[in-house]
Amino acid sequence: MANQQLVDYIKAQLVAGVGKEAVRAQLEQAGWGKGDIEESFKSTETVIPTVSVPVSPARENIVDKGTKITQGTISVSDLIPNSQLDMAPVVSVKTSPAKEEQKVSPERAMSTSIHVPKLHVSIAVIVLAIVAVALGGGGVYFYMQGRDLQEKSMTLGAANDAMMAQVASLNTQVADLTASGNDLKAQVQAITSEKGELAKNLSFFLAPAGASTPVSVVAKGALSGGEKVLYALTLSNGIRLSVVNSKDAKVDAAFKALTSTSSVEISGTHVPGFRDVTVTAVNGTSVR
Repeated sequence: MANQQLVDYIKAQLVAGVGKEAVRAQLEQAGWGKGDIEESFKSTETVIPTVSVPVSPARENIVDKGTKITQGTISVSDLIPNSQLDMAPVVSVKTSPAKEEQKVSPERAMSTSIHVPKLHVSIAVIVLAIVAVALGGGGVYFYMQGRDLQEKSMTLGAANDAMMAQVASLNTQVADLTASGNDLKAQVQAITSEKGELAKNLSFFLAPAGASTPVSVVAKGALSGGEKVLYALTLSNGIRLSVVNSKDAKVDAAFKALTSTSSVEISGTHVPGFRDVTVTAVNGTSVR
């Protein structure tokens, strides 16, 4: 669509008698595009009316290219009906014999009535502003996310520390229970050993009803006797066992080397309820 101010300016110049090519040249020098100029010229071709102005031979003034204008004031708004030019009159000429020829400058006319549109806001500035806003929003978002993650990490760290403390406490309890279990186990073993020893010792004094078959026995204690006296073994609990086969040559030979020894182990048999032992081995060595 043609610029109405440019159309009005071209109309005024053409009515004033300025040639089309001259008007084109002036507008191009003023910075108008060829497309806008041509479109405005096309709009003026069907609108400019033909105006007949009587010319006085005695008083005439030549403006441009021989155009004659009679004495008086001629305004473009008078020539073009309903024209809405907001510029200062650029083609009003008062004819006078003493006045020189006047020409209308397109630069002056456009400076007062036609304003070249200017881009007040740069697209680059708008883009940078949008990017800055986006980056600012993203920074706030990531800051909030980072703070939330930091708080979660601290919470998890505290929970992990508490869990590790509980694990350490449980490990201590397990170690204590293990030590107590080992102590109990040792006590059970000691009690079992004492029980076995007690049962064995009791067998020298008590015998089940009807028991007459010799049973195996292993005893450890201090050896005494010899020569004309039977060998005897005194246990740690004070029980004294008599060696029935003390006169046996092998038994006598084995015991002679160990007389008065505080720790001699004998193996053999005895009848439950009796403290008489038939020795078959001394310190693990057979004497049969």
